[in-house]
Amino acid sequence: MNVILVHGFLGSASDWDEVRPQLASTATRPSTHGLEIPPVGSWDEAVAWLVAVLPSLPPPRVLIGYSMGGRLALAAALAAPHLLRALILESTSPGIADPAERQARAALDAQRAAELKVSGTQPFVHSWYDTPFWSTLRDSAGFEALRDRRGRAAATTAASHVEHLSPGRMPDLWPRLPDLAVPTLWICGRDDPKYLASTRAAADAAPQGTIRVLDAGHNTHHEAPGAFIAAVSGFIARA
Repeated sequence: MNVILVHGFLGSASDWDEVRPQLASTATRPSTHGLEIPPVGSWDEAVAWLVAVLPSLPPPRVLIGYSMGGRLALAAALAAPHLLRALILESTSPGIADPAERQARAALDAQRAAELKVSGTQPFVHSWYDTPFWSTLRDSAGFEALRDRRGRAAATTAASHVEHLSPGRMPDLWPRLPDLAVPTLWICGRDDPKYLASTRAAADAAPQGTIRVLDAGHNTHHEAPGAFIAAVSGFIARA
């Protein structure tokens, strides 16, 4: 079993280092492969990149995506379900249904991209994580190391991701969830109200969707690694 891991915004393949050894030591004993999302010029380009990468690893394949990486993973699974045995989406949204809201989010993320290009990653990261949304992450062990690692990300790459992989730039995937032909585990944190209701709705809409709610905020694999590993390894074993 090959497990492919896709990071979130400001992240990298190393974001999974704290859970990869535990995952590899479970009964399923999968091989894990962390991907680095390259700078991209459009949402479609990023999805095409991920779909092209998957066949480089032999089947069976399980794709895991966190937040931004989860949105890409969902799009790839819809585009090429035959490449996957299973899909795991952590703190992931299928997109924004309202066109006006989608347009506003695209404009906001374009402003964030401009800020990154001017001020650099370090100031942006400190401002990004100093909001109520990340309160449980700030209280978690290892947060300062995580924030410092994020601050070393290339500003050009981060700007590319926040602008072109914005929820405002991706299509609304909600209507396509009934067509998702891959067994899917949706993971969300109990202390992540922004995503909790939408995750429940998405899992209900997907014909092979199940949900696990963990005692954590948005970044469940960092805040509750043990529970995350248990949920993922159990689902992989069933898949």
